[in-house]
Amino acid sequence: MVSHTKSYFTRGAEKRAEIDLKQLVRDTLQLIETEAARHKVEISVELAPNLKIQCDPVQIQQAVVNLCINAIQAMSDSSHNRHLQVKTTHKDGGVTITVEDSGPGIESAAIQQIFDPFYSTKNDGMGMGLAISQACAEAHGGRINVSSTLGAGTRFELVFPSSQVISDHI
Repeated sequence: MVSHTKSYFTRGAEKRAEIDLKQLVRDTLQLIETEAARHKVEISVELAPNLKIQCDPVQIQQAVVNLCINAIQAMSDSSHNRHLQVKTTHKDGGVTITVEDSGPGIESAAIQQIFDPFYSTKNDGMGMGLAISQACAEAHGGRINVSSTLGAGTRFELVFPSSQVISDHI
């Protein structure tokens, strides 16, 4: 099943197009608005202008939805401020989408496993969201970085290399 899912994401090159990342992220956040409201999570957005990448928009949208939903669910039991920040930046020639939450954080031992298929820190989780997000990033020559502080939150960075950036628009 995991191999099949990964092959689906890696053979999507024919679906790639030049995409305005600002609009893609805005559209993606509309998809998760209801879930955020249900969990009383405040979303802040900081989107750099004129970021265009060559990508399969469905794959990238799926990766960002997975990261955001995980963050929202991680904060659902939190008694303090529930804040999700999504931002896009252009650095080192590449482009990064950052999804950061104010949740409980992830134990360092678990960080080593969170991208493994079927591994989940949630009682009712399937453990496929981060594996799929990682496959989407890798299908575009990118990666996902994660950093977390217990009691303070987690940051995921979906990083696309310069080869995916449409340089004449930056």
